[in-house]
Amino acid sequence: IGLDLTAQRAIRDFILGYSEERKPAMILTSHYMEDIEKLCKRLIIIRDGEFVYDGALSKITDKYSKHKILTAKLDVGSEAALSSAGGRREIPASLGEIVSSTAEELKVKVARDRVPEAASALLQGGGVLDLNIEEVGVADIIESLLREGNPK
Repeated sequence: IGLDLTAQRAIRDFILGYSEERKPAMILTSHYMEDIEKLCKRLIIIRDGEFVYDGALSKITDKYSKHKILTAKLDVGSEAALSSAGGRREIPASLGEIVSSTAEELKVKVARDRVPEAASALLQGGGVLDLNIEEVGVADIIESLLREGNPK
């Protein structure tokens, strides 16, 4: 808490090096997601004294995240952008839920198994400068587990 970025990185690097060299059993308690994601292989989440999750950090997304976020950066001067309603791009409702839509960017929540189809639909619509496909953040999953017990 209260460490500058250089000190944070130095401490993380030390812990990683020590862990790789000595192979100790270590318990890290942290609310800093960067610490958790860089230092931990196994994650235990406790809510109200009950174990909510105990498993590999790499598996929590697969288990609890049912969707990904597609973000398309749009060329506002392209014919595709100009021809869409009010400069806003649409996507078939069957492919995902629009999180936000402006003339410059379209953000869509898409079921994991529909990502290739949704990405293809966005790209075929034209005027896409960049397309980013993101997992739901581990922090969002943990927050949802702590709040609800089972993320949506």
